[in-house]
Amino acid sequence: MTKIVGTLGPNSRSVQVISACLMAGMSVAQFDFSWGSPDYHQVTLENLKIAVKSTKKLCAVMLDTAGPEVLVVTKVKFISLQKDGFVVLTPNQELEASSELLPINYGGLSKARQFLSKLGDLNQTQIFAKIESVEVFLFQKTALYRCNMAGKPDVLTRVVDSMTNNLRPTRAVATDVANAVLDGSDAILLGAETLRGLHPVETVSTVSRICAENWVQ
Repeated sequence: MTKIVGTLGPNSRSVQVISACLMAGMSVAQFDFSWGSPDYHQVTLENLKIAVKSTKKLCAVMLDTAGPEVLVVTKVKFISLQKDGFVVLTPNQELEASSELLPINYGGLSKARQFLSKLGDLNQTQIFAKIESVEVFLFQKTALYRCNMAGKPDVLTRVVDSMTNNLRPTRAVATDVANAVLDGSDAILLGAETLRGLHPVETVSTVSRICAENWVQ
């Protein structure tokens, strides 16, 4: 079943709200390190532990670490990558993108690799497909299908943006969530909707209900 990821923040970091989100269907808690101090997030994590213990609901933790955005620079609309193949990333944006070579907009990748190498074997790194262009309906369906066929996890976000300030979803939003479930999305990520939204618990509950109604075993 499609999981619900809730981003914890100012409006959703108390034990009471976290507990309510867990009971409403949240099964993954995201910590967005692009803002807030480590101490701030540590307090939120402790609140999550208390909420998990009191509700007896399991909840995974996802970290969105701060860092430079790395974008592929290409004029090609679609690039097919080969399974188990090698891809070279280069800061030389004059080169043409292909399935073996991807020009990127960031020149400090070697230093980033040195930092990550200290944390362990990079071959164990799990890659998620984070799809934000939900307006491009066919692209979303194609990307989810390819992830499913390749056995790769995906996280779909920016689906219920309108619920950041509204209690109820629009018909279009409800349809987007239903389509994500029917297309086999592994998880729906709630960002601003739970981070700073006015109705974090109600948002989780609404998305959970739509997921349950459209889940096909």
